[in-house]
Amino acid sequence: MSSLCAGLFALILVTFPSPAYADSYAAFSNFRQADPTGHFYIVVKKNGGPADPGRGTPVTFEIAERQPGSPPLAPAADERKGLRAVVANPEVKVREGDILLGKGSLDRCPSRILISSTGLGFVGLDVRGYNYGSLRSGDALVVVAKDGTVRHRKDLIDLFNEGEVARFMRSAGGVWWCGGGWIDEGRKEIIVVGSGSGQEDEAIPRLFRIVDMESGKVRDGSPDVVLTALSEVNLGELDQAIDLTAELKLDRAKPDLVKIFSSEKIRIESRLHAAVALGTMGDRRGGDLMRQVAFDKTGPRYYAIQNLPAVLGDEAAPVLCEVVRRSGKEWSSTAWQAMHSVSGRAAVPPLLKLLQEDKPDGVDFALECLGNKGPEAAAAIPDMIKLLDSEPKTKSPLWTQQLAAMALGRIGPKAGAALPSLIRLSEKHAPEEWAKFKDNQPELRNDNFGGKKYADDYFVDAICKIRH
Repeated sequence: MSSLCAGLFALILVTFPSPAYADSYAAFSNFRQADPTGHFYIVVKKNGGPADPGRGTPVTFEIAERQPGSPPLAPAADERKGLRAVVANPEVKVREGDILLGKGSLDRCPSRILISSTGLGFVGLDVRGYNYGSLRSGDALVVVAKDGTVRHRKDLIDLFNEGEVARFMRSAGGVWWCGGGWIDEGRKEIIVVGSGSGQEDEAIPRLFRIVDMESGKVRDGSPDVVLTALSEVNLGELDQAIDLTAELKLDRAKPDLVKIFSSEKIRIESRLHAAVALGTMGDRRGGDLMRQVAFDKTGPRYYAIQNLPAVLGDEAAPVLCEVVRRSGKEWSSTAWQAMHSVSGRAAVPPLLKLLQEDKPDGVDFALECLGNKGPEAAAAIPDMIKLLDSEPKTKSPLWTQQLAAMALGRIGPKAGAALPSLIRLSEKHAPEEWAKFKDNQPELRNDNFGGKKYADDYFVDAICKIRH
């Protein structure tokens, strides 16, 4: 394969801020989106008419180029307030002094927009809101030249045959067929990636299509386009191609992944994606960088924290605890999600240490994570009982005790020593429900969160689970 920066291949996967897909009722936000270099950009605004997902959102667009010597352009969007309200952002416009290249309008705003970094214009994939699974809407793919001229429109049936379309996940609003894409600048081609989600969210093989930006002709692609993207890429957006190497188990991409990870010229986000992809191949060289960014207040912390286990494996447990120790509640939810991927054997010791430090945010985080480890968290039972028997030094002592109760319930019969404390709290906080189930074991039912429960009160439910 050629060197990392050879050719003019710019890999682009960009979605406008907070896109609304098939069943979304979110209000439309005007937005400004730039190519990965911040050189070319578009401004998209609602063009009257309805903005509901059922009838689509007509939009106007302006294509601009930043003035030579001016700084790269940052994206901008109106601020959403809930599902319906929008607060206008004055930055959503062509920047003063920049060059307006073209403008136009579209009957449906694209769901995803790919912007060329060499002045080829932009590409729209799928539509915002409902696509109704239409095979011949003309909105599945739209190619717009830099002067605003719509050069090509493609139906969904032009990209995938009926059998292929039938495999994609469906909902009331249509078919969720779009898995992303990018522009091959050197070849002037669009790579379209089909969704990997099928009916009932079943994983299905990725489909690749290649569309010629000049002729509009469509041909089949293969995972080889991902390898080409990595080997010929310049410093554009790499993340989707990198992620696909891991998903598709393209071990042949490892040399290019190593180059991407090792190059300090590459944006840090892409280097992190490369670290994760290498981690899935058993190469943990990205561990130090992942740790560094996880603690860095200015970097892409969410991705780093979320994917620590993919690179560090079980060694991520103490790092995730340290994230919460340093940052408190701000990153505890992300760390909690990541801790699901760490084994109970590895997670319990650092979580128990955090619990015993008695810092408010650390206590609640530790209890939530220990609860997810079930019987493997039995070593924490004595400390959980202490929390039940005295008022925790947290922002919401009752909630902390409820978290302890949930964790004890998930540990199950091994937590029998906690029953006296749980009974006392049940009598205090849920006397009617406790009286109802004191001598009777209720039926197990769904808790609406993917789990099971015997009772609505956390203390009563924990008792029922322990004595079951």
